[in-house]
Amino acid sequence: GTISVNATEPTAVTKLNATQVQVTMPTLGSPASSIVLVFQQSYGLLNTTTAGTYSLTVATSKDLAAVASNTFTIAGTSITYLSVSVAPLTPGTAAQYNISFLASAPTTGLKSGDKIYVEFPTGTQFPTTFCPACFIISGQSVQVNPTRSNNIVTITVPATIPIAQQGVNLQITSTANILNPSTPGLYALKVSTSLDSTM
Repeated sequence: GTISVNATEPTAVTKLNATQVQVTMPTLGSPASSIVLVFQQSYGLLNTTTAGTYSLTVATSKDLAAVASNTFTIAGTSITYLSVSVAPLTPGTAAQYNISFLASAPTTGLKSGDKIYVEFPTGTQFPTTFCPACFIISGQSVQVNPTRSNNIVTITVPATIPIAQQGVNLQITSTANILNPSTPGLYALKVSTSLDSTM
């Protein structure tokens, strides 16, 4: 089976809420003081999309106080095949950005409500507010105002993209009034998403 208790299929498995599962012990030959509970990959548990260090908590009907496990680290996935073109390349002028990339997995592509994070290079100048129509994702204008924290601009995928897309094209038009750094040099953008969090 997809779940086992000391190599034996449990009597029942009940999902209590979004993060808790109750496993009913199978009939074992003798009382067990040591338990090995295994959730196979085929059970369908999905890791959180946010990279970080986590732990599990476990309690039983005999030991009611939940105890935390050792910690484990979930590394963030990253987009692939990132391509960026900027025009014009004149220092201090408003430019158009054409950004394309692939999400890390076909089944977890971007769809309505997901986020794209674009980190612009130091020296980039930004307007006070952004116009949603200046940001176009796979041919669809953004509907929610993009936001900025330092040099990172957050763009929300519009409701007009309801089905997950692995291949993403983001166009930021020059009318967004994002100005190139005033100092000539070699620069780069960083891009991540709410699904692929590693830049």
